[in-house]
Amino acid sequence: MEPTTTSPSGWLDLLAAPLAQREGMEFWLPWLLLLLATAACFWGAFRFLHRKRIIEDTPTSRIRSAAQGYVELQGRGELLEGAPIVSPLSDTRCLWYRYTVEERVRSGRHRGWRVVDQGRSDELFRLIDETGECVIDPDGAEVHTRHRRTWYRGQRRYREWLLLPGEPLYALGLFQTIGGDSVELDPAGELRELLRRWKQDSQRLLERFDRNRDGRIDMEEWAQVRREAAAQIAREQAEIRRRPPVNLLGDTRDGRRPFLLSTRDERDLVHRYTALAAACLAGFFLLGLVLVRAWWLHSG
Repeated sequence: MEPTTTSPSGWLDLLAAPLAQREGMEFWLPWLLLLLATAACFWGAFRFLHRKRIIEDTPTSRIRSAAQGYVELQGRGELLEGAPIVSPLSDTRCLWYRYTVEERVRSGRHRGWRVVDQGRSDELFRLIDETGECVIDPDGAEVHTRHRRTWYRGQRRYREWLLLPGEPLYALGLFQTIGGDSVELDPAGELRELLRRWKQDSQRLLERFDRNRDGRIDMEEWAQVRREAAAQIAREQAEIRRRPPVNLLGDTRDGRRPFLLSTRDERDLVHRYTALAAACLAGFFLLGLVLVRAWWLHSG
């Protein structure tokens, strides 16, 4: 007997028939789930293509000459001086970690893994290239790393993701230089805040500025209060401007442009997002065809 083959339309009928034969609530629930899955595939394809385009269109900057705003940096990751970061699961010295602890569930119809503990680090570290260094604030970052581990102990599964010191690091996010001449200060606002704090300690205010000892601050004495407060604010802000500027890369917080950290280089990330977008598009078209075919079979 010759082996039988199934045509593409036959496979489509095979997938769509169980859906088309349902009635009542058993009909609508699978349809709703399939519609949601189709929409999720379409959204995923758009999201991954959008990220691929952003990575391709954003040129790599050198830290010393990077413009303020959204930039792409490449270098190596290092810890800040005197600020060690250690993963709580494996006790590994690292730049960043994420972990999950899951427990096997085998109760009745519910089987699988239940998360009992999870966490990720938000400590600062730095990225260094041949022109300078930039502090990385990983809070809110989407991290891609080659360092992933999974191990089991009894009924628990432990998973860990790490960024390690000294390795190549790709970063895409909001670049800002803080401190030095570029820092934005508000002398008037700082003066108001300082005067407010001084007023709260009225006894000390009287001891310092009540020159005639009449138990109150008159207009002339209040003018002296303001002069000394303004002089203190001027000294503090001059000290801030004398501090060396610090480059900082962090989350854009706008939802439109991603904040990415990766041990993969730009080319690998582009290939990864291209493959994910292609998989989502394939899923969108396949699920869409199943929906159309199932509706046609049900209506017929």
